[in-house]
Amino acid sequence: MLDEVNILTPIEPPIQVLKKVTEPFYYNDILMAPKWSNGNLSHYAGKHQNLHVSISNGYLKISNSWHKFLKGNNHSDFYCSEIKEAAYQVKDFFKITLNDTKVQKITYGCVIDHNPEEIYSTWMRYKNKEALPMTNKGVIYGAKFQLSDFNLKGYNKSFEVKKHDNIDLVGNYFRIEAEVNYMRHLYNRSQRINIHNPEDLFNYEIIQLLAKDLFTKYKTIEKMESINFSCLSPEEIKIASVMKDPQARDAYKKAIHKRTFGRQLKKFKEIIKDNQDNSAIVEGKIFNKLLDLVNG
Repeated sequence: MLDEVNILTPIEPPIQVLKKVTEPFYYNDILMAPKWSNGNLSHYAGKHQNLHVSISNGYLKISNSWHKFLKGNNHSDFYCSEIKEAAYQVKDFFKITLNDTKVQKITYGCVIDHNPEEIYSTWMRYKNKEALPMTNKGVIYGAKFQLSDFNLKGYNKSFEVKKHDNIDLVGNYFRIEAEVNYMRHLYNRSQRINIHNPEDLFNYEIIQLLAKDLFTKYKTIEKMESINFSCLSPEEIKIASVMKDPQARDAYKKAIHKRTFGRQLKKFKEIIKDNQDNSAIVEGKIFNKLLDLVNG
């Protein structure tokens, strides 16, 4: 369920950092290169597998997906029990103490097997924030809400994996995720989610709260009535296209016989009911997947 984790931990700076060398050097078998800002040496940066590593002012920062670090990808399922394994692999490789390490940012979500466009194309608003398209080279593959402390995203995971990793997934996969940029988002609430150091990330009760938070966020999204036109007959497409537009519906009502309009309105309500059933299916898939990840 967990994906990206950014942590900051105090370290004894290597001699090269103390001397402010301007040449690359190896730290814990990682090639660290000097980075500059406005003509001044700001920090040293390197990479271990997919993890981004930087050293500045006596602190080591490690960021990116723990899911991908442990399993080599982040489209598979990442269970609660595996979070602890990832944390200890990070701890052992970098020789850090988890208790002294601060969690600065996390992303948590899940992937379900469902047509992504059927889901994200219905997203309208989240607490008065309008949905924004997620695009790649002009192709819309998801939707997101950008808030002050976090982002909420829903997108075509199959498309994203193909673009980023050149892997073809079998099936249509949708991912929903919350990207917490400021941890105060988890603290400033009636039921605080107290994540301070990496050990909190594999606390069962905290993972339960994160799953509940994500599910609540999904349910809070204001969604438009979704109609899967590909499953409709030509006559049903005609009825749904007219009836779902209030202005078109009013004009159509005046143009045809009252009984004909009544029959078609009844048919439209049946179409909407079928699509509401589909929405319940999506909600159920997300709930069950989160339950599975928490208890796995």
